[in-house]
Amino acid sequence: MPDTLSTGDTPSQPPSLQLSSDHTRQFSSLPRNLQIPVAKWKSHPNYKTNYMASWIRSHDAFRNHSKTVLNGIRNLNHAAFQTASGASPKVLRDQFLKWHNNMGNHERYEESKLYPFLARRWSIDTLYLTKEHGEMHQKRDQVLALFSKYLNFENNPSQHGKPTVTAAAKELELAMEDYDTYVCIHLQEEEEFVVPMVLELEPEEYVEFGELGLTELLRKMDQKDKAMGIKTRGGGKRR
Repeated sequence: MPDTLSTGDTPSQPPSLQLSSDHTRQFSSLPRNLQIPVAKWKSHPNYKTNYMASWIRSHDAFRNHSKTVLNGIRNLNHAAFQTASGASPKVLRDQFLKWHNNMGNHERYEESKLYPFLARRWSIDTLYLTKEHGEMHQKRDQVLALFSKYLNFENNPSQHGKPTVTAAAKELELAMEDYDTYVCIHLQEEEEFVVPMVLELEPEEYVEFGELGLTELLRKMDQKDKAMGIKTRGGGKRR
């Protein structure tokens, strides 16, 4: 059996997503210059000079990985315990876990530097995005638990193709669908909220963001506020 999935296992992206009320509320509270429509991102003068294009590409990779695993689950042959392309359910589980771990590194960077910097710089609340990371992890754990339940049948040939296996596969599919939808919603919300804030940074601010750690970035913002006579506390007021 191959140890990777074929590109034919990847279905198309759903046309629309129902975004959360937290996102709608937070986005609508942003100043107008930070409500940049997606269609105008690439024409923004800072789009090509900062890392937003690369950041979005990483999100696209996460979406594609999720869709690949989901479609692999949908195409499982419960008698042969493999997908239409010949990948085993263990490969599906391992790929799911591997790319989710990679996404975890991405999230840690966001939570430890990107989110707190933008929250301070623009006086906004990014906590709902961090909360969504936690909820996404809970959905991941549910998928992994159901993968284990399904894989238990692989070593019991007498059950292959039986209704109990089909039922376990359906549970897994529904959990993965729920996870996939949530991931896509979170990534879209994150992009709509974060990309304009990074694009609207002054060029020197963007350079500093790349070169300095969070503590130094916050210290420099405090110094600038003090020099301008602006009192800051917590999120501050720096629009």
